[in-house]
Amino acid sequence: MLINQTIDKLHDMGLDAMASGLREQMEQSQYHELSFEERLGLLVDREATWRENRRQATRLKAAKLRHQATVEDVEFRAPRGLDRGVVLSLAQGEWIANRHNLLITGGYAPMGNGGFGPTTSRAPTGTCGAGCGCRPSAAAGSSR
Repeated sequence: MLINQTIDKLHDMGLDAMASGLREQMEQSQYHELSFEERLGLLVDREATWRENRRQATRLKAAKLRHQATVEDVEFRAPRGLDRGVVLSLAQGEWIANRHNLLITGGYAPMGNGGFGPTTSRAPTGTCGAGCGCRPSAAAGSSR
């Protein structure tokens, strides 16, 4: 079977990342040194990564977050009483896999440079990245 037919079939089956990866492997000589299993593994990893990135982008869009904040953006040096270990532990998402709940409480800090108001505090946990599609409930964002 010709490689172009294989690539077309991959596209027809919805394996676009795998198809582009195969084309890249055929064009670049460094891949020719790898075994079949290694090359296949790279193609499967590429497709899985592409699909996970697409799912994550869909979840972020559905969450309708006002800010594109991440856990890495949280400023721990400001006097807010945030425990770096706790925040980073929560960011790992193990609490989701264990089916635990998370309730963030406290007063609203004034927003300024590096503020930590109600929207900013929920933004890093807006979607967990654990593949479960969770996001803050509408009720969590409506109380002030």
